[in-house]
Amino acid sequence: MRKRSKYRPRAVLKDPMAFVMSGMQPLTRLKDQFLSIQIKHRAALEKVRTGTATKEDIDRLISMVNMTEALALLGHGKEWLDQINQAQNQLHDLAQRGAQQGMRFVMKPSEWEGFKTLTDIHEAQLEACTVIDIERAHDLVQKTLRAGKASVITLKDSP
Repeated sequence: MRKRSKYRPRAVLKDPMAFVMSGMQPLTRLKDQFLSIQIKHRAALEKVRTGTATKEDIDRLISMVNMTEALALLGHGKEWLDQINQAQNQLHDLAQRGAQQGMRFVMKPSEWEGFKTLTDIHEAQLEACTVIDIERAHDLVQKTLRAGKASVITLKDSP
């Protein structure tokens, strides 16, 4: 029996300098992506506020909270970690409460203030970040999730 080769060819970049420079540009230069992120987060927040949120909206808010925390841990807004952790706890409570009520997510006024503050923090972080900062934060979130260090919110669809 022949030994299988471990050789795997790597992708060759056509323009390596452009690739490097694209990671160094601020996210605000990518206006379409930046506005799309803002609109999606604000829309999810509005749906939760009005009580019409779905599981996807809660998942979007969970992703936003995770990215906000990761960016803060990487040095973009460490002074906001207390507010971020408070919003995480509120989101955890909201999601658990919604799952127990048949996927009906209704927030309390104190949660609204916390989520609104968190969204403002996240948007300020995005304005100050480069593309590579966002990629590093995403990698940190994925690493934390794979390691099982994140608190799990179980959302099951009702039958």
